Amino acid sequence: MIKIETARLLLRQPLASDEERIQKIVNHPAIGAQTFIPYPNENFARRWLARASHAKLFKTGFYFVIIEKDSGDIIGTIRAAKITESDDLFELGYWLGVDYWGRGYASEAALALVDYCVNVAGVQRLCATCFADNLASIRVLEKCGLERLAAFTRVIRHQGRSRQLDYFFMEANKETKN
Repeated sequence: MIKIETARLLLRQPLASDEERIQKIVNHPAIGAQTFIPYPNENFARRWLARASHAKLFKTGFYFVIIEKDSGDIIGTIRAAKITESDDLFELGYWLGVDYWGRGYASEAALALVDYCVNVAGVQRLCATCFADNLASIRVLEKCGLERLAAFTRVIRHQGRSRQLDYFFMEANKETKN
């Protein structure tokens, strides 16, 4: 089992027994407002765990629960998964329970996963999407070295309104590797 440790967090591959906790904290309107996770939802955790199992089996991504070391609680999830099984482009995605927002946990987890992807797993290209008004997530992506691709910004319908979706990208090279 892959585990990544930071000062305050443990990222570990998910277990079936994590389903109830994941479902409890993800089912919140504020999370739905900033992600493509629907609210309300009844089976997000089950579907996410199935994708994590598939990615592990077919080596198409890295899925982790984010655990706060002090409490031992799962506080969110993070993943880097291939866009398509035959591609070498990995998409970074994450969310935290709302009680854990504003503490720097998303940055800490994302930096650790990007470091693992580039320096351990040999991932060369990472991308992400983020709503243009989600300033906290934009800061996380920029801290990780992803750059906004202005040419790929688009407007989409999300929860009944138009929202700008920004695209971010990074390509690992000798300068980004430690």
